Amino acid sequence: MPKQARSRKSFEAILNASFRLIKQMPWDEISVQDIAREANVSIGAFYGRFEDKETLLDCLAAVVANDVEALFAPYFNPDQPTKSFQQKLDKFVENVLEFFQKREGLVRALYLNLWHHAFTSHKKFDQTSTDIQDVMRRLVSRVAQQLFDCADCPREIRAEKELVFILNIAVLTARDWVVFDTGGKKDIDLLTNPIDLRLKRMVKGYFGA
Repeated sequence: MPKQARSRKSFEAILNASFRLIKQMPWDEISVQDIAREANVSIGAFYGRFEDKETLLDCLAAVVANDVEALFAPYFNPDQPTKSFQQKLDKFVENVLEFFQKREGLVRALYLNLWHHAFTSHKKFDQTSTDIQDVMRRLVSRVAQQLFDCADCPREIRAEKELVFILNIAVLTARDWVVFDTGGKKDIDLLTNPIDLRLKRMVKGYFGA
């Protein structure tokens, strides 16, 4: 196998191993040795591709940012049947919950790491926070525009920024359910009806729906 192909294979093995491990234990309890063992690569191979665990975490964040884009892609498909304001709003909430449930362990690790760096290194915080948060902000803006353009958009909504505001609250609420579910045993299942319906009711209540 060519050297470049082997390097890429090891890189992907480390990423996949990290995703598996982070479902089993908190990020700060996972060592480089654990990751290398799970990926079936040497410690030297790890450091040949990543400076440290935080560099790896940045790469994982970039992968997850792509996950977000892929999850919401059908939402913006022009060939999709036209949906009502409420149907689109509900679908947004469902997509957000699906994303945070799928990447629960990694999202918790990323945001706890971000908040740690907010107090120790503003530069690092700014660099690491760009991936997922910026993707989410862009998606929220696009969803808000679509909702505002709906023929049945409630008359109480006078500007897109109102939609952006409440959609961001929905995202932050779902995120915090995951981040602060520190039991690590999926104590909170975001895809169960109570959570799904509670978040939808919160969003609807804001618009008086």
